[in-house]
Amino acid sequence: MKKILAVFLTIPLFALLVGCSSNQGDSVVFFPNEINKIKATYYFNGSESSWELNKNEILLLKDWADTLELRRDTSKKEEPYAGGEGWTFDVNDGESVFSYFWIDNEDKYIDLDNKWYVVSNPSNPPVSVSVEVEPKKELTLEKATIDSVFGNLFPKKIMEGYVIDGSVGIYNDTILVARFYNEALLDEMLIEVAAKEWFYNQNADLKPNTIIYQETTDGTGSYIYVDGGDYIVQYTFSKTDVGNVLDVDKNASFLNMVNSAEQFGDFLLFERRLYNKNELSQKTLEWLDWYNSLAPETRLATSYIPEELLSFEDVEATEVYGTD
Repeated sequence: MKKILAVFLTIPLFALLVGCSSNQGDSVVFFPNEINKIKATYYFNGSESSWELNKNEILLLKDWADTLELRRDTSKKEEPYAGGEGWTFDVNDGESVFSYFWIDNEDKYIDLDNKWYVVSNPSNPPVSVSVEVEPKKELTLEKATIDSVFGNLFPKKIMEGYVIDGSVGIYNDTILVARFYNEALLDEMLIEVAAKEWFYNQNADLKPNTIIYQETTDGTGSYIYVDGGDYIVQYTFSKTDVGNVLDVDKNASFLNMVNSAEQFGDFLLFERRLYNKNELSQKTLEWLDWYNSLAPETRLATSYIPEELLSFEDVEATEVYGTD
């Protein structure tokens, strides 16, 4: 039986009215003035899947296209694309068709009207992808924790209320994917484990160990890339912001899940960021114990933060938290 490999791409929602890219490069118009529908096709290692984008995805796609920095590459000629990963977007049944491809595991390109453009600031299109791909290996939760490649990174404890959907799949010996569902919260949790290089090829600007929240039409979700040395573990939640420090129980259970993996075990959570306990001084650890004992409203009034935490602090994530 074929399994569904879901790739969740988390990019903030901004509804823009202009569908073109003109940032520090060649100006390219992707969309006509009126969009009736967009058909998306996703290619992954020889498999492909097509579907029609919903209104929210169309807005996200327009915003993503507008942020791209493109440079025309005249060395590329019209040629069929094979293998690897890519997307094609068909607007209004052929009125405008463009593709986004990752070629030779290096550069990412836009192909529009048989003209190729190198993308200087690559990031995956902000659409949820469902592709029927047969995993090379299917594991139970127990066996996933002892897998020779991914086992020490996979959590031994799963957050309360989240139930595995199917089995844990390993694809092409390069990525482990496990999907869970919480019926009470109507929330989906996705765990992906892969080499650090693989993740940075997908998103060169990813922020490790920082919980980012994402507003969607259904609520507030969140995601985090947990740094595991040569590997990264990505946790994605469709409707739960696990970085909301005002919800202590949810944070504790998430932290317990991350720390239950053999590779980890010593992470602490401050604001929206994970810190390795072994890399902090005793003074900072004592301050964190004191800070976490405070009521939420008292924490907001705290004026002093240890230098160790400030030096690693992700400014953008802190600003986001402050607006909650």
